[in-house]
Amino acid sequence: MTLSKEQEKRLSTIKVLSKDFHFSDQSIWYRVAYRTSSNIPIRVEIKRNFYDNQSWAYVYAFDHVHVAWNIIVDLPFTKELKCFGSSGEHGLKNICPFEDDEVTLIMRALDLLETSTEKK
Repeated sequence: MTLSKEQEKRLSTIKVLSKDFHFSDQSIWYRVAYRTSSNIPIRVEIKRNFYDNQSWAYVYAFDHVHVAWNIIVDLPFTKELKCFGSSGEHGLKNICPFEDDEVTLIMRALDLLETSTEKK
């Protein structure tokens, strides 16, 4: 995926804390933890299972008040996702579809967080 200048600029404002890509329990797991410029911990999590209904693509934000991770972005697991065609351990050979979906998820999360910050 080629990023626009605007996407590059927005992604440069968040810090990657950790990244994990592995196969476990018949699923491909892709997780990235970030800290936003406003110091909000967020986490992208994509789980690709053999069964579509057991797969998901979420972004969580940490709520310091309730000390909990809350889902703020939930993309339907459909053919619109780049990682839809990935499955099984052979899906680990190509991280690119997951990274592309990560950008989609994180952009939506940043839109939401920026909107909620502006309202305060």
